[in-house]
Amino acid sequence: MLLFVQMIRMKIAIVHDVVEEWGGANKFLLEILKIYPKSDLYTLFFEDGDLNNFEIRKRAGRVVASNLVKFWKKFKMPYFRTFLLLISPWFWEKLDLSEYDLVISSTYGYGSFGVIVSPWTKHLCYCHTPSKRMYGERSLMTVRGGKYKSHNFSFLYKNRRLWDFVAAHRPDIWWSNSKYTQMRVKRVFGVESKVVYVPLKSYKHSKNKSDGEYYLYFGRLVLDKGIELIINSFNENRKKLLIVGRGEDSDEKYLKSLAKENIEFYGFAGEGELPKIFSKTRALIFAAKGEDFGMVMVEAMSAGVPVIAFKAGGASEIVENGKSGVLFNEYSQDGLNEAIERFEEMRINPNKCIERADFFIKNGFSTKIKGLVGDLINKRQ
Repeated sequence: MLLFVQMIRMKIAIVHDVVEEWGGANKFLLEILKIYPKSDLYTLFFEDGDLNNFEIRKRAGRVVASNLVKFWKKFKMPYFRTFLLLISPWFWEKLDLSEYDLVISSTYGYGSFGVIVSPWTKHLCYCHTPSKRMYGERSLMTVRGGKYKSHNFSFLYKNRRLWDFVAAHRPDIWWSNSKYTQMRVKRVFGVESKVVYVPLKSYKHSKNKSDGEYYLYFGRLVLDKGIELIINSFNENRKKLLIVGRGEDSDEKYLKSLAKENIEFYGFAGEGELPKIFSKTRALIFAAKGEDFGMVMVEAMSAGVPVIAFKAGGASEIVENGKSGVLFNEYSQDGLNEAIERFEEMRINPNKCIERADFFIKNGFSTKIKGLVGDLINKRQ
């Protein structure tokens, strides 16, 4: 009972890299705020223009963001991501978090784990991914037509990488969203982490008994998700593809210019629209080269939808080849189209997809978070 009372009285801060376009990291943030409502939120940038972030602001207490980053974004100054990486250490270290009993940092590349807390404050970090821009995986980042869309500023990141390594030893405990991320956290930061899968929504009973009307891409329209490869592959095979999601105007315009008439752009879809979309889907196409987890694969499989994915990163961990989907090894149009042909020659049981999704969905995320926080409080006594 005493521990329960202490947890209720705890003052908690959530430190999240950037609250921008709606995606897996923002979904995670919303779930944390459901567990600990009215916690103060600290972030480099908060995109108020995104309606999906309204729920985050409503559930959070005070929201603190960088005015300098807001200015940079408002006036559309160039190299926004590089600017975020270079300014972030200054922002995190200037925050005064001495009033909090618990700090939960959530990072996907911009170093929120680097905040400095008081000796009596406990700090838990959840890592979605270390920065791909800084750690030898630049080839996985944004490309267009086989060429980099922007300049490579890796030469500027030497001191930033040193800061990351030092700051990574500040949290009391690290969690990773997959075994792949766990490996990268150990390799990049030199720290151990526990794998705790992200909170996921189930869309069970969405899939109908038909073979489906179309293949589906579902996610943000950013080029490092492999969307260019997917479009070019479906331009070649002429099968029907539905693209659900949105991105920056320039990327969307470019992708739409590539697509032929068999490819339809749906735009953003809310949770209420997804059951209908999944019910008519033959298979989800996932072609990111190094996605650390990939929530959309689990959500699609929860509706009985198989996944055709490039065998890398989280996809290798999530998709059971031949049971809940098809994995392909050759990252090319031929590789993807050959995987689609293999898929069409087999019969994948939707129930196998649902069973695989349940392994990740029923992991008790909320219970584990509360349990870990309780353990940290006990250690402080």
